[in-house]
Amino acid sequence: MFSHSFLSASKQKKVLAPSRLGKILPKGLTLPSLVTGTLTSLLFFPHPVRAQTRNPLLDAYFDSVKLTSLPKESLYKEPEEFKPHKQKRHGHHPKPDPEHIGVSRVRKKKILEPVSHSNEDLIGQAQMENFAEGTNPLEVLALTTPGANFNSSDALGTDPQANTFLVRGFFQNQMGVTMDGIPLGLQTFSEAQGVPYSNIAIPENTASLALSQGTGDVDIPTASMLGASIQYQTMDPTDRPEAAINQQFGSFNSWRTFGRFNTGRLNHTGTKMMASFVRLNNHQWTGAGQNNQYYMNFKAVQPLGRNLKLTLGLDWSQLQNWNYLGNTKHMLRSLGYGDHNLMPDYAGAINWAGMTQNPPTSGGLVPNNLLPTGLQGRGVTYDDISNVVYQGNQTQSHYLPSLKLDWNIRPTVKSTTILYSQLTAATSGGSNNAMTTPAAYTGTGYSIPMAGQYVYPNHWRSGFTQTLEARLNRRMTIKTGVWYQNILDNYPSYAYPDGGMPPANPLHPTGGIQYMNTKVNTNTFQFFLQSKFSMTKNFDFTYGFKSLVQKSSGGTQWDNATTSLNGWGSNGGPMFYTHPANGSLEAANAFLPHFNIDYRFLEGHDFYADIGEDMRGYDTLGGSAWSGLGSCSPGNNPACQNNAQTIFNQDKQNLRPERSWNYVVGYRYTSKAFVGVIDYYHTDFINRLGSMTSGPVSNPIASYANLGNEKMDGMDFNATFMPMEFFHISPHLGHISFSNGFSYNHAIYENSHLACTSDPVCPASGFISIKGNQQVYYPQYMYKMNLNYKLGGFMTNLNVNYNSSRQLTYANDLSLPGYWTSTLESAYVFQKAGPLQGLKFSFNVSNLFQQKYVGAIYGGTASLSGDNNPNLYWAQPRAYFGSVSFNF
Repeated sequence: MFSHSFLSASKQKKVLAPSRLGKILPKGLTLPSLVTGTLTSLLFFPHPVRAQTRNPLLDAYFDSVKLTSLPKESLYKEPEEFKPHKQKRHGHHPKPDPEHIGVSRVRKKKILEPVSHSNEDLIGQAQMENFAEGTNPLEVLALTTPGANFNSSDALGTDPQANTFLVRGFFQNQMGVTMDGIPLGLQTFSEAQGVPYSNIAIPENTASLALSQGTGDVDIPTASMLGASIQYQTMDPTDRPEAAINQQFGSFNSWRTFGRFNTGRLNHTGTKMMASFVRLNNHQWTGAGQNNQYYMNFKAVQPLGRNLKLTLGLDWSQLQNWNYLGNTKHMLRSLGYGDHNLMPDYAGAINWAGMTQNPPTSGGLVPNNLLPTGLQGRGVTYDDISNVVYQGNQTQSHYLPSLKLDWNIRPTVKSTTILYSQLTAATSGGSNNAMTTPAAYTGTGYSIPMAGQYVYPNHWRSGFTQTLEARLNRRMTIKTGVWYQNILDNYPSYAYPDGGMPPANPLHPTGGIQYMNTKVNTNTFQFFLQSKFSMTKNFDFTYGFKSLVQKSSGGTQWDNATTSLNGWGSNGGPMFYTHPANGSLEAANAFLPHFNIDYRFLEGHDFYADIGEDMRGYDTLGGSAWSGLGSCSPGNNPACQNNAQTIFNQDKQNLRPERSWNYVVGYRYTSKAFVGVIDYYHTDFINRLGSMTSGPVSNPIASYANLGNEKMDGMDFNATFMPMEFFHISPHLGHISFSNGFSYNHAIYENSHLACTSDPVCPASGFISIKGNQQVYYPQYMYKMNLNYKLGGFMTNLNVNYNSSRQLTYANDLSLPGYWTSTLESAYVFQKAGPLQGLKFSFNVSNLFQQKYVGAIYGGTASLSGDNNPNLYWAQPRAYFGSVSFNF
C-alpha cells in the first residue's frame, strides 16, 4: 500500500543508519521509549494527512511516505480547497543549525496518468490523444485493452444505433457504467433506462476511464451489471483561466468543432467553472443524408468552507442521424459492400415496396429486369429487398443535470451525496414497406405500398446516491451507501401517410396517427457495505456485498392499430398484429457478495484475484419482456393463440433475473521498460435472457426467452515493451512503446431444452438443444498491436487489431468471418507559438488497410437459426481526418 523510505536527510542526502540512531537521540531518550512512543503515535495518528507528532522518528516516517499504485478509491485525497489554512508565524525565523540532522519534504505538483492495477484497466488523456479527436472513448479502450471489442458504422464511433461494445462476452447493456459517480444506466440504442456516455459527454472532457473486467465493485450504482464495470471521470475546472479550441476536417465532408473555456478561480472562496461544446457534421459514407450532433458540458465547483465542496453539472446533447442499412448475411453478398437505403429515389422505393408486398415466392430471386444494372446477376432475393426502405432516421435530445456534495466530516470520514435527473426525448423510425398508405390519405387517388412508422421514446430518470467512507485505522477502511432511482418510460407510436411526393421533412414528420402507447415505471433500490483490510503494506483484501431490488410495472396502455389503421396493412389489408401486454416483473437479491485480493509481493509485481456475484434487472423497452411479443392479435384473428398477453403471461412463469458468478485470477508486472499482464477468468451465467426471432424474414415471430445457463472460460494477455528504456538509449532519440495483446474466450450455452416454434430447425417436440454452441456476436480470438513513437513534439501511433469469426444464431448455423482493423495517427505539438500554447497539428487514417468487413452488429436480438435478422452494418472504408488545436 505504501512504499517507505525509513529515514532520510533531505538536504545532505544522507541515510540515517541504525548504528547511528543512538548518537542522535535527545538526552534522556532511550531507544525502547522511542519505539514505544512511535507505536503509540501510529495508533493515534493513522491518517497520512496529520499534524506534527513531536516524535522525531515518526515525523521522519511520515515525511518519507509516498503513495504507489494505490487504488483510486481506497484513500481519499483532500482537495486543495479542503485543506486547513496554516497559521502564519510571526517574528524572526532562526536559521537551522548546520550540525542538525533533520527531515524535510518538497511538494511538487505533478499530473500523473492513471495506472492500471489489480483487475482494473485504466486509460487516460495521454492514451486517448493517440487517436483522432472526437473518437469514442470505448473505441480507444477496445483498441488497446484485451478482452474488449467495439464496432461501429463510422470511424469515430458516433453512430448511436450501430455502436456495439462487448467485454469478455458481456454486452454493453450488461455492464455497470457511471460518470463522476452518476449512474448512466443501460448503454443501448433504445436508452430506455439510461443514456450512453458517448451520447451525453464530450470525449475531450474525459479525464480517465476505468474498466473492471471481473465483477464490478459493490459500490457502483447499477441494476444492469453482470460482468464488467466502466467508470468515467470527467475533467474538473482548472484553477487558472484557459481556453482550448480544436477544428477537425475529414472524409465524406465531415467537420467537427470543439471549444472549452475555464474561468479559473473567480473569488477567494475558490469558485471555478468550465463550459465546453461540440458541433459535429458529416455526410453518410454510403447513401444519402447527413448527421448533425451538438453537445454542451458545463461544470461548476464551489467550496463551502474547508470541508465541503459542491459540484454542479449540466450536460446536454442533441443528435440527428440518418440510419445505415441493416443487412442479413445474404444481403452482404447480393447487394454488396456499401449497400444503402434508397433515399432520394422515392419512385424506386415505391417500386421495391410493391415487390416486397407481392413477391411471387418468399425468398425467390428478383428478375434482373426489375433490378438496377449493378445488382443484376447477383442473386438478389425478395427477402433481401424487403429490408431496403426509402429512409430511416433518429433524433435524440438528452438533459442530465446533477449536484454532488463532498463533505469531509472528519479527516478520516468522507461523505458523498449525488442528486441527478435525466430527461430524454427522442424520435426513431422511417419508411415501412410492410405497410400501405390508403388512397384516402395519399392525395393521388391511389394507395402507396409504404408508410412512415415512428416511435417517440421519452424517459425521465431521477435518483440519488449516498455513500459514507471511513478509515478506521491505517489497516481498515469501510464504505457503505444506498442508491434509489425511479424511471418513467413512455413510448408512443405513430403512423404517417406517404403520398405522391417524398416526405418534406422525414426527421420531423407531421400529420401522423397515434395507434399505440406504452408506459413502464421502474423503481430501483440498492444498499452496499464494503470493507478494505490491508493485512500488510502490500496485501489488500476487499470484501463486501450489495442488496438490490428492482420492480417494473406497466406495458401497453392501449393499442388501436386494428381500428385506427384499418387498411394500412400489407396490400391494404388489416394492420400488422397488435401486441398489447401488461404486467409487472421484479428482480431482487438480498446478498450479492464480492471479494478481491491484491498482493504486491515485490516492487512492480502484482497478483490479484476477484470473485463476485451479480444480478441484473429486467429490460423494459426495446427487446424486453413486454415488447413485440407474439405473432398475431385477437383483434385481427379471433382464433389467435400467440397473442402478446398470452406470451407475456407464459414468459413470466419461466423468467428469472439474470445472474452471474465471475472468477478472475491474474498477475501484472510493471517497470520502466516493460509492462505485462495475464489473467484467467471463468463465468457461470445463470438464466441468460434474450430476445429471439424465429420463422421467415417476412413474418418473424418475436419472443423473450430464458436461454438457460452459460459457461465461459477465457484468458487475456498484454505486454508493452519500451526498448529505449530497456537498452538505456538516450531519450534524445525519442520514446518507443510496443504493445501486443491476445484474448481467448470459450463461451458456450448449456440449454438442451430451449422452447422452439415456427422455425425450420424446430423438431416436432417443440424444443431444441443449443448445448455446446458458442455465444453469439463475440469473437473467440482477438489480437491487438499498438506501436507508438514520440520525439519532442512529434508523435505517431499505429494500431492494428484482429477479431475472429462471430456466431450470428443460437443454433450456430450462421457466422461472420474474422476481420482486421487499423488506424494511423500522427501529430506535432508546438509548446508555444506566440500567444498560443500547445499548438497541435494532427492527421489520422482509419481503416488503413481498406478492409471490407461487418463492423457493428445490433445486439438487441439474435435469431434462433437462419438468415432472417437484418442487424449487420458495414464498417466505414478508409477515411482521413486532419485537425488543428491550441490553448490560450
